[in-house]
Amino acid sequence: FRLDRVGMKYGERAVLSDVTAAFETSRMSAIAGPNGAGKSTLLGIMAGLRGRYAGSCSYRGRDLRRWPKRAFARSVAFVPQSLSVEFPFTAEQVVMMGRTPFGNGLFEAPGDRDTVERAMSTTDTLPFRARDFRSLSGGERQRVVLASALAQSPEFLLLDEPTTFLDLKHQISMYRLLRDLCRSGLGVVTVTHDLNLAMTYADRVLLLDNGCVAADGLPEDVLTPANVGRIFGVHAAVHDTGA
Repeated sequence: FRLDRVGMKYGERAVLSDVTAAFETSRMSAIAGPNGAGKSTLLGIMAGLRGRYAGSCSYRGRDLRRWPKRAFARSVAFVPQSLSVEFPFTAEQVVMMGRTPFGNGLFEAPGDRDTVERAMSTTDTLPFRARDFRSLSGGERQRVVLASALAQSPEFLLLDEPTTFLDLKHQISMYRLLRDLCRSGLGVVTVTHDLNLAMTYADRVLLLDNGCVAADGLPEDVLTPANVGRIFGVHAAVHDTGA
């Protein structure tokens, strides 16, 4: 992914201004910043969900607005903060929906079942594969949505606050999983408000403030006490956890 001077307004209010950055496979990049900094808007642009922005956002050298939607969905998967399902689909059926870009009408493509099985095993969602998605807890739903994204067999995974509904154990489990996926070649870009998770697991942090890039680089170079104090208005100390 490459963004060049990306900007966006909601009405007269600028939510992003001159954002320039590049994201690579095999790395976990965390987009962090205070509420209203433009994190989710930036991720939505990268996911092809938002138009009418200034500048350019390209993937594999092609502007996102020129990508056919099905082809783009075969390479890039998006995990929202939450997913509402109104019909009685099982968890497994929701994960199978991730195979839609590869299907032909109502029929499954070869290998769909095996891909779904692997995705659910990876996210530890097989134990409730037959349950109604609507009956799952927030954390269980989030893991199912991640499994659905992995079932797309993407090269890039974009996640908007993926640990919002997870308890501490599953937050750590989620980020360890994302780190392992990066080591296997996947590119991961995650929006997070949790600076501890960003510091511990990300390879790189893009720090936004008022829609602008305040810092970009290694977590230890970006999430310094000075930057955290200036942007978040809190006193911070940095400790090496060795995770």
